Amino acid sequence: MKDHKRTLLGLFALTIAVITLIYFFRDKPENSETESPKLTQKETINIGYFSRAIGYAPYFVAQDKGWFSEDSLLSGIKIKHTIYGDRATISDAFDSGELDVLLSAEIPAIICRAQGNDIRIVEVTGYISLSWLANAEFGEQTISDFTGRSIAYQSGTSSHYGLLTTMANAEIQDSDVKLRNMRAVEAKTAFESGNVDAWVIWSPFYEQQIESGIGISVSNSAYNYSTTMSVTNDLLKNYPRIVDGLKGILEDSKKWIIENPIEADSIVAEATLQTIPIAHRALRNVDFSVSLNEQLIESFQGMAKFLSENNATRNNKVVDIKKEMIENEGNKD
Repeated sequence: MKDHKRTLLGLFALTIAVITLIYFFRDKPENSETESPKLTQKETINIGYFSRAIGYAPYFVAQDKGWFSEDSLLSGIKIKHTIYGDRATISDAFDSGELDVLLSAEIPAIICRAQGNDIRIVEVTGYISLSWLANAEFGEQTISDFTGRSIAYQSGTSSHYGLLTTMANAEIQDSDVKLRNMRAVEAKTAFESGNVDAWVIWSPFYEQQIESGIGISVSNSAYNYSTTMSVTNDLLKNYPRIVDGLKGILEDSKKWIIENPIEADSIVAEATLQTIPIAHRALRNVDFSVSLNEQLIESFQGMAKFLSENNATRNNKVVDIKKEMIENEGNKD
């Protein structure tokens, strides 16, 4: 009888040992801690935008309509909105953890990525077509007419890229013109006072000058750029529901603008501190039906290469857009 009990106890102990070994040596997913979204909710999202640009109209409409607070994926999250005046400050905000989401043209986003900010482009808010501005007193002008004249722009912006590409297409060298790097508000004063002859600038500054009659478009100077939403890779990996919520809101807002153009004029005019006629003119230069696609990604890659060749990125780095900046690729890091 005692031998039988010993046998049973031995079998029981052996069973426990086997179960323990199976538990500790079972297959585990690699990098489980980094690949799984965090279980805790993020309390605050810091959204920044570079200037009061017309291309952010979907964001302004969503704010006006209260869609950020109503979205179930953003429930309980406080959203802080901040406006930035230059790209360097934006990069610093990313570095310090004070910025989670950025609305900007693609050029500042690419330069921030080259600078070392780990961000991903997840949404396109608009596709914009603009030209150089010339002082109306010059009358009809082409790019070639500005040889020896002064041209204002702001470094690290979509307009900077537009200036460089249109000059290259017209075979004009930097030494052929007087380039003046100025913040938008300073360039506005200089242009209106006649201290610069041309100005390459984004909406709604562009439309302000056209509407007032001070500026006119320069022939053969057209260029295009996109306004985008970028998020930190940390936000994308660890809080994907938040990113999905933000993307969904902007997509719905883009559709709403297309269906309600007149009301959109009023909302965007107030958000950008413009008159309704200026907002109306500016919004007609934006295609809100465009989404992030392969064609745009290819154009972003061309921009990244161009920026590197023109010494506009740190150590002339060429950002690999698909591997370093696009959402799906970001999730694989």
